[in-house]
Amino acid sequence: MKHIPNGGQGADLPFRTLRQLREQLSASQSELAEMIGTTQGAVLKTEQAPDPRLSTVARHLAGLGRLSGKPVSARLVVSIGDLKAQVAFPEPPADQPGTKAGGADVVWRLRAWDDPRLEHIWQRDDVISMSADEIGDLTFWPGEETVARRLSQALPQRSKQAIGTFLRYWRDFRLEMARGDLVLVPLTARQVAVARVTGDYLYDASQSDERLRHRRTVEWLRTLDRSELDEDIRRVVNAPGTVCRVSAKAAADRLR
Repeated sequence: MKHIPNGGQGADLPFRTLRQLREQLSASQSELAEMIGTTQGAVLKTEQAPDPRLSTVARHLAGLGRLSGKPVSARLVVSIGDLKAQVAFPEPPADQPGTKAGGADVVWRLRAWDDPRLEHIWQRDDVISMSADEIGDLTFWPGEETVARRLSQALPQRSKQAIGTFLRYWRDFRLEMARGDLVLVPLTARQVAVARVTGDYLYDASQSDERLRHRRTVEWLRTLDRSELDEDIRRVVNAPGTVCRVSAKAAADRLR
């Protein structure tokens, strides 16, 4: 861990308990528990613990960061006699629940609704986007129950099963997709565009086209005919649905 001398950045910041920090970010214990893969009772226990593990604290902070859509860094303030210092401690390992490594081993398939105009905008502006604007800004993830309720209110004609599918789409695009992931975009000309995600989720309310409001920036890598794809990857590209993870073995390596 890195030692920062007395007087370093953050020395005069106000004290916050884990509970106060969570409440300041308007997150509930249940929402945080859902984000980091634990229970509401476990979150409560950690917030009340006199000596929680640093790894658990880091996991909570990473979860709060993901809920708020912002990066997280953390430092402990340490006093040993006259010595005062800040100590940085890392985010939890990527294989812990509620965290995600991202990176080039993760591949997604995302449709542009077979709309050539939208495909052109995505490639021109180096972006990908998700659906219409039925549920508003998701910069701060409100929890699955709230998102499902918003979808049900906006789409009353849709079945409970369909709402569950749409909820999964939004969770994938907002929470699971990460910088460094690869994205396959089926194009109307029986082609597929390959992109690398370069940005976090962004909501742009100024967009007149609702389908461009929920977006991420990308770097376009190449375009190829779908016939050039291995059969297991091509099946996913051709399958229905808006967004899904490509589970084919070593898909990223085969797409480079």
